Amino acid sequence: MEKLLRKFEIPGRSLVVGLLIIILLAVSGQARKKNESSSLLQEEDARDGHFGCRYVRHGLDINDFRIPMTNYAIFGQLVDIGSAGGEWPKGSDEYYIYGAGIWVSGTINDRTLQTFNFKNRGSKRDTVLYNAITDPRVVVGYNPSGGIEEFSALTDIFISDHPEDYSNPDFWPLRDQQGNPIILGIEDSYTEYDDQDQNRWDTGINSNAGDGIDIAKYGLGVKAIQRTCSWNYENNKTIHFFIFDLMNIRQDRRPIRNCFVSVMCDGDIGPTANDDLVGFNRNRNMGYEYDSDLTESGFARMPGFLVYQFLQSPQATYDVDLNGDDQINEDSVLWNGVWVKDAEKGQSLGLTSFKTSDLQAGDPDTERERYLIMAGHIYPDYSDQHYAPFYLGTGIVPLDQRFFENTGPFILPPVGETVIDTVWHWDSSFQALKIASIDTLVGDTVRVVVALLIAPDFEALPRLAGVAQSVFHGNFILPKPPEKHGFSE
Repeated sequence: MEKLLRKFEIPGRSLVVGLLIIILLAVSGQARKKNESSSLLQEEDARDGHFGCRYVRHGLDINDFRIPMTNYAIFGQLVDIGSAGGEWPKGSDEYYIYGAGIWVSGTINDRTLQTFNFKNRGSKRDTVLYNAITDPRVVVGYNPSGGIEEFSALTDIFISDHPEDYSNPDFWPLRDQQGNPIILGIEDSYTEYDDQDQNRWDTGINSNAGDGIDIAKYGLGVKAIQRTCSWNYENNKTIHFFIFDLMNIRQDRRPIRNCFVSVMCDGDIGPTANDDLVGFNRNRNMGYEYDSDLTESGFARMPGFLVYQFLQSPQATYDVDLNGDDQINEDSVLWNGVWVKDAEKGQSLGLTSFKTSDLQAGDPDTERERYLIMAGHIYPDYSDQHYAPFYLGTGIVPLDQRFFENTGPFILPPVGETVIDTVWHWDSSFQALKIASIDTLVGDTVRVVVALLIAPDFEALPRLAGVAQSVFHGNFILPKPPEKHGFSE
């Protein structure tokens, strides 16, 4: 199968870990012609032709938790047949994920806000929020409503156990000082995608993707370098590590403000998907989904717990009033049973909200609804809209659940660009904004690291989360089996 070259040099910090993916499948998906005359993306507007990468599917199956993958942000779904993936144990035909992917959101034309706890005055849709955030832009990785996914591939997925992939630096850019490929797991893998293909934008009702010259030219303007690494040792054979390096690639060099990143999961624990529950552990920066009665038709064992854990999150680029008490201090405020503290500039944001939706009530399907749920607001907005970062809503009722594991807000300037940004907060009447701080920062890539794992039961969940954390803190350095050597017959 012909491989597609990377199109850019990678700006920003050095790259450490590779992506892990195994089953190479032929693709009947959307194909594009390569634009031979295209220059670096930073020198061009978003356009219809994009870069011509085929939409390929692979799978992570080095260990006991088999995960389908794509090179356009979706993972966990068997895209070719439109059914659930995430098989555990491998070979059991017992599946856990209908679809998952990252979402990235932000604003371009709005001011940077210190808090998203907007105290509305009884307006159902929080007009104060919409007066402050008039330009929400959300790039959808996986769409649970069956609509458009907006990331588009820049490369194939390159796999570390294929010599033709890692031997070519154009395919495998992760290199040490001697030019040798960097491969940390038993199998790693690598892909890139961005939001610059207009054909994949959601331009439906209540979407701003096609509104205004700025949006039509650049979209949000974000690129992701996605990698995974996995092992199959006894204590980590149900864990995969995802590394997302995110960067601002806007040609106009404007910063992306009020940024949030979400891991969005549409879990289906077995064929009966409408009896699932969700939960989270803020101290461990993780969310999970499980079967409500711990039984599933057709399963040979008790269904496990599907877990997503932030191991690394963006740093606060300014002081963030996460607990919504209108001041920056060491105080904790109780939100939905969770004590929340502010994040000072330079601190890791961690899990800043955990939100749910479900098939029965409907998913966020407008730009504003998607942005609200990533910013920790109530969804669905049947009553007055307000900030409720850890309110589970219908997540406590057995349903066909989805969850949004969110981190933010932060500013994402273009790599290498120095930005002097004014941060705003509400005055005492909550009718106007006033200056909270003026911050200087230099643009760089923002790294988010997520562990995707299956725990066989609730008791094993913290142990496996601890294993994932220790692997991350050990810089992914684990023993490797001896190298394979070929012998001629």
